[in-house]
Amino acid sequence: MYHPPYFIPHRVRLTIMISLIASFFIISPLLILYTTGYRYDWRNHVFLTTGVLSIEGDPRDMDVFINDIQIEKTVPIRLTNLTPNTYRVRLEKAGYITWEKDVTVESNKTSYIKHIGLIRKTEPVALPSVQRFTSFALSYDGAHMLGMTQSTTNTFALSLFNAETKKETPLSIITASTSPYMEWSPYDASALISWKDVAGQHIRLVSGERAGETDAIALPGESVIRTQWDSSESLHLFFADRDEIFSLTSDGANFLVRLPVASAPWYIDGSRHLWTYDADRGAVTETVDGNVKESYATDQPIDRFVHVNNKRIVAHHENMIDIVERTSPPRVQRIQAESVTFNSGTHEWIVWSPWELWTIYEDGNATLLNRTGDPIQFVRPLDDFGVLLVATQNSLTAFNPGYYVTQKILDVSNIREVRVHQKQRKILFTKTSEGTEELFELNY
Repeated sequence: MYHPPYFIPHRVRLTIMISLIASFFIISPLLILYTTGYRYDWRNHVFLTTGVLSIEGDPRDMDVFINDIQIEKTVPIRLTNLTPNTYRVRLEKAGYITWEKDVTVESNKTSYIKHIGLIRKTEPVALPSVQRFTSFALSYDGAHMLGMTQSTTNTFALSLFNAETKKETPLSIITASTSPYMEWSPYDASALISWKDVAGQHIRLVSGERAGETDAIALPGESVIRTQWDSSESLHLFFADRDEIFSLTSDGANFLVRLPVASAPWYIDGSRHLWTYDADRGAVTETVDGNVKESYATDQPIDRFVHVNNKRIVAHHENMIDIVERTSPPRVQRIQAESVTFNSGTHEWIVWSPWELWTIYEDGNATLLNRTGDPIQFVRPLDDFGVLLVATQNSLTAFNPGYYVTQKILDVSNIREVRVHQKQRKILFTKTSEGTEELFELNY
């Protein structure tokens, strides 16, 4: 086949060659910049390095949306080469409450969304089995319950209920002049039972884990004991009988130390040192073997200790919480709050008033987490990563301080107490209805 000659002038060929070479040297750097994570900001006319967004949570089959565009991957997800900007992240799944947050992705950095557990949309279920109890007390971890039934005027039958195994263990039958007092440790599944009869006051410990109880300890006369749970050892309680402090375990009660003033607020720290408040000196003192080791002046009298470690003292007076850093000179931070609870997952103390929510760290620093117009009644940890359950006068709400995300779980009123069973992801709460206290269970 014959092809007629096609002549390209030398000038045109030279122009094409120069254009190709120029394009190579222009486009190649742009491609290299793009593949190495650079993007051009047309607004500011500069090159920016991209960022990374990492997302993980539970359940793993949740749907992930970035700026309303679904990401066709399952968590954990790592999105690379994102232009620095603010992105709307939405995590959702049928039957769960949607989680949303604006996340800023910065140049050459990774932004993390992690430890997000979606909360189920469920309705509470009444547990009618507790209605046979005259009164009951839930452990702080929600795994156990002490129930008490009054059979006659002065006779009370106690039993221990395990929320995981659904097993009920009968305990003692107590003869008492008034209804026995039941209290759970904030640190573990240990409980105290205290009662009075004609012979005086009696106390005993109950172990939720072992489903058993210790022998009763009789106290003389009309003793009114003050107690402190040991944060480092299970089934261990300190109690003061007048001016003497005892250590109570499953082996019985042993004398520990004598108080300088019988009515003084006191605390036993992890080294078994005695802390007291000296009203005459206006100071908190540490005593070792009867000798004052440390002393910190306070401008307000305290009525009880919350916790003491080697870095700070947390104490309560009237409607305030004082945090005294054990430095020289000591630094005192004062929070207007009355209620406290221990978060075993983060080892922090959660402190709240009706309008403010704070956390106190182990080093003594405190941070305001949130303010609210709906008065707070209770705060409980929802998981080991800092998410909190906030019970107000009208609702149960999940609050994530790390991402400042609030999710309403349930509209409910007249709540008297709340506990969270984290292992089974159940919220247990009591409320009054027509003068009767009822127990409800809510899966989350």
